[in-house]
Amino acid sequence: MIIEYYDDHALAMMAERGIAKSFVEATLENPDDVTIDQENHRALFWKCLEGRNFALRVITPSYRKNYVITAYFDRRQPCG
Repeated sequence: MIIEYYDDHALAMMAERGIAKSFVEATLENPDDVTIDQENHRALFWKCLEGRNFALRVITPSYRKNYVITAYFDRRQPCG
């Protein structure tokens, strides 16, 4: 999947949290789980990455999955 746009917030948070674009792309291309939040029009992608204790959560608009709103390691989604 080609990411067309990273929101400024996403880029700032990824830099602060040490999240590489390759991690985000891997999560969107092959997620372990996807949830659609109809009320907020968001798609939530989760993926457990090797060597990480928590799943990476990537949020996009539900209608535009190649636009990244934010990404973070979700402590409510342990891996292992």
